[in-house]
Parts: sequence; structure tokens; C-alpha cells
Amino acid sequence: MATVEVIDGENLPSLGLFVRENGTLLTGLDTGHTFELKIAEADGTVVVTKTTGITGQAGTGTPPSGTPNVVIAWSSGTSELASLTGGDTYQVQLKITRTADTRSRYYQFSLYCRAAL
Repeated sequence: MATVEVIDGENLPSLGLFVRENGTLLTGLDTGHTFELKIAEADGTVVVTKTTGITGQAGTGTPPSGTPNVVIAWSSGTSELASLTGGDTYQVQLKITRTADTRSRYYQFSLYCRAAL
């Protein structure tokens, strides 16, 4: 499982993800899908739910030179991640739902919130 790091209180840039299934980059997420992101504490308590600012893209290649197929834009001027504690690791789940038939797939990763100096 991949780990993304953030620093407590920082103004975050967009987070680009290369969502894969069985090792293959999922394509075609640029149309016909909705997204929901949940961030949970180690015990499973959800502390952040985000359904806006998440967009799918066609996606190509691999990091760092490829184009991610999902981009999460954090709202500027707000504290979407204010409930996270510096020094803690969180579990993140991205739910991708195909609008044509409401079938969903899930992508999970860890998020480490580093304490600010």
C-alpha cells in the first residue's frame, strides 16, 4: 500500500494518483464516474469525507512523467485536513463509481501527517 505524506497545516497542492487494477493503469476515468474520498484513523473512525474537487482523467504512463488518472484538489483557504493530527498515519479510501451502472471500485493508501516544525 502506498503512503502519501503531508505536513500538518500546509496549503496543499493537488494530489495526482495513478490508480491501477491488477498492475494496469485504469483509463477512461475522465467521464462517467463519481468519486468519494474518506480518511480514517487507525481504528476506522472517518474524520474526513470529500466528494468535491476530485476529477478523473484519461491517465497515461507512470510517475513522475506520466499523467495521473485521478486528481484530488484540496480547497484553498479552507482546512479540509484540519482534523488530522501531526505524527499520525491515516487510512485513505477512494471510491470510484461508474455512473452508467453504479458499480464501484476502491483504491486504498496510507496518509502520514508529519508534524510541522
